[in-house]
Formats: sequence, structure tokens, C-alpha cells
Amino acid sequence: MAKQGHEYTKDYREFALTLHLHGPKAYKYLRETRHFPLPHPHTIQRWLRSVDAKPGLNKMMLDMLERRCQGDQAKYGCVSLMLDAMSIRKHVQYNPHTQSMSGFVDMGDGNSETEVATEALVFMVVGLQGHWKTPIAYFLTKSLSPETQRVLLSHALEELHARGIRVVCVTMDGHASNVSMCNQLGCELKGDPREPLQTSFSHPVTGEKVFVMMDACHMLKLARNMLQLWLDVMINILLFVLV
Repeated sequence: MAKQGHEYTKDYREFALTLHLHGPKAYKYLRETRHFPLPHPHTIQRWLRSVDAKPGLNKMMLDMLERRCQGDQAKYGCVSLMLDAMSIRKHVQYNPHTQSMSGFVDMGDGNSETEVATEALVFMVVGLQGHWKTPIAYFLTKSLSPETQRVLLSHALEELHARGIRVVCVTMDGHASNVSMCNQLGCELKGDPREPLQTSFSHPVTGEKVFVMMDACHMLKLARNMLQLWLDVMINILLFVLV
């Protein structure tokens, strides 16, 4: 793993980036204590700045998946699409690389927003064959409506289909906005157990069934919270009766 003309080779860059990603402290130890010929962390940051990481669908990642799919259809041609919204801290700062302010609501459409983002909606593709996964999009939001989320999901399905990748199912947590989005897509996810469930919707391009799978861990947490709430109510009722 030597330098060539004062430039690191492609394999060496990938090794350094992966090592730093998995453990910055271990990377620092190997570089400074064990004197491994690793690039400075500032160099890694400079490499990462060249990656297109703007909000929206990541065309570079989608194109990479298309090439992988052409090389191994069985491994990369059939996937599950995961989406999840996570809270982020309000923070606005100047980005010298793009010469713009970042931290505002950004849907990747180039429109300027003045509201500061409080959530990040992430789309991730997970292979059904083989052990691999990769994010393909993220959006900085504040309060995303189910209608807008439905449009974003449909767009992601269309882009993946255009690259020869078939989405079999969509996985998400049981948040009310996700349930509403699925109902708008054609599912029937109702709270009444007496009514039948429709856990799939038609693909916007092919018309094939795309199944919806709620995240099992999150659904168990919801069930636990409901049972705990019911238990608290029953205890309060008993205490009130006894007193």
C-alpha cells in the first residue's frame, strides 16, 4: 500500500476510508502510535467533499447500483426499500465547499427554504440476496405530509425500476404518517381488526405488487407501550376504588 507519484491508489483510498469510518480512534492509533502510512484525517475529509451528498436521490449511488445489477442480476436485481425519519438537531452553518448555507429544509429539488430542518428522511436499499445495503436518498424536512412522502417513495421506485432493480417490499416503522401514506398508495391498513387488511400496493410503473412490512422491533415497542399504558390505567382505577 504505497503511494504512486505522491497519490494514493484507489484500493488504498478505499481501505483508509473504510478504516476511518469503522473507527476514527483506531485509525488515529494506527497512524500516530503504530506509524502506519495512513493519510491524515483532513485528507480523508477532502476526499469525501468530492462525493455528491446533497439531499435528494443520489444519482451516483443509483448509477453504481445499476452497474452492479448488470454484473450480478441475482444479487442486486431484487431488493427491499427501507425508509425511516430520524430527528436531527437544529443547526445552520456555512458550507465552504458548496458556498451555501446548510441546515434548512431541503427536498433536493433546488428550491430555497427558510425553515430549519428538524428531521432527516432516509431511503435505503437492502439486498434480498447477499449481505449488502446502501442509502440512495435523504431529505431534510420539518413536518412532512403523507402526500409528499408518497410522492418521494413513488419517485424512488421509478428511479430504481429505470435501472433494472425490482423492489419487492417497502419497510418502515408504524408511525401514523407512514400508515396514512400506505393507505394513499392503495393499502388498507386499518385499526379495526374486523376489516380485512391489504398489505400491498401497485408499483407506479409495472403495476406489480409491492408489499408493505412494518418494522417488527418498532411494532413490538408500540405494543409494549400500549400494554404499559393499559396497566397504568388499571392500577389507577384500582387505587381510586380502594381509596
